[in-house]
Amino acid sequence: MTDQDLRHLLHDRVADLAGPDLSAAAWRRAARLRRRRRATVVGGVAAAVVVVAVVVASVEDRPGGERDGVPPASSLPSRSDDPAPDAPRATRVEDYRGARVWEAPPAELELDLPRWTEPSIPEVLDVDSAGDGPPETPVRGLVTEGERVWALSPRGTLSELDVSGLDPVRDEAGNRLGPVTPFSLSPDGSRAFFVQESSLEVLEFASGRWQSIDTPDWRAEGARWVTAEEIWVPDAPSSRGAGTVYGLDGGRRQALVSWLGLGFGREGGTWGAAASTGDRIAQDVFLAGPVEGSGVSNPEAIVVRTGDQVDVLTMWPAGSATRQKGCCEVLGFLDDDTVMFASRSDVGYRLLAWRVGTGDVYLVGRLAASGRLVAWSSGR
Repeated sequence: MTDQDLRHLLHDRVADLAGPDLSAAAWRRAARLRRRRRATVVGGVAAAVVVVAVVVASVEDRPGGERDGVPPASSLPSRSDDPAPDAPRATRVEDYRGARVWEAPPAELELDLPRWTEPSIPEVLDVDSAGDGPPETPVRGLVTEGERVWALSPRGTLSELDVSGLDPVRDEAGNRLGPVTPFSLSPDGSRAFFVQESSLEVLEFASGRWQSIDTPDWRAEGARWVTAEEIWVPDAPSSRGAGTVYGLDGGRRQALVSWLGLGFGREGGTWGAAASTGDRIAQDVFLAGPVEGSGVSNPEAIVVRTGDQVDVLTMWPAGSATRQKGCCEVLGFLDDDTVMFASRSDVGYRLLAWRVGTGDVYLVGRLAASGRLVAWSSGR
């Protein structure tokens, strides 16, 4: 048995025990940061047949606080199986509908979390650092600012994509659509699609070649990859299963698909996109009613189901008003035990990770004021 196995076993044994919260003092010491607004559309998705790209999106953050309030890289903790005793941790609260529940540390303490290093996600994601030339493949993520789009390489470098041929589009309800949807990145990171009013425009990164696929008006807004060379488009904008699969070879076929979802949210519904690894499914949802011990009604939460076991990390902790509705989209799994998600708040947009079933929460990275992460593919 490895040290990591022993650590997981220890967490399982003590998860339900009451005890002093060593992070309380650190939480009280935290100071709030500051200003600026951004819009956001975030998400990730996995298909029941194939796990597809997980997509993150733009946010509201405060530029001064993010740039000035973050310690230099040398002072940030590395990922550790033994975080500092006073590092912020999630707090165990009462169960909810048979699920084990933890309350996440407040947003203003996210920069004090132990650091988890993900090679393809730099500590600070900034489009001003983007290089020239075609993107390295397989692309791990897509970054956007306005109508501009950058590709994130496996090494964490950025390259701008030429999307000047795309038209600005709106959906059937008249809402403005960004150039990238939460589901644009192919499972293998070789391509991305961009939604137009009655087509999908597909870019192959390595060759720079574009391919157009005709679709019914607006319906491609709900498009998702089902394989690395096939895209499903719903038969109706609100369809959750019936649709047409368009092959990049020109083929078409009708398909009834079942997208992953927990059905654990408010009134049995779901909120964000789902991600999976092995027998685990994770999704961000809104819980119905209060969670005993947290003092928050209808909190947004990260919900993870492993067989019959459900673990929940609530993201609107009592005493913190900084996180916003739709704050905390699930992105994917960093390993079989750790789910990555976004945190959008008054003090910035950060990528966090939770070791499921424990109080361990990590800081993966953050967005600079000049850019926003739109897509991330776990490659799992």
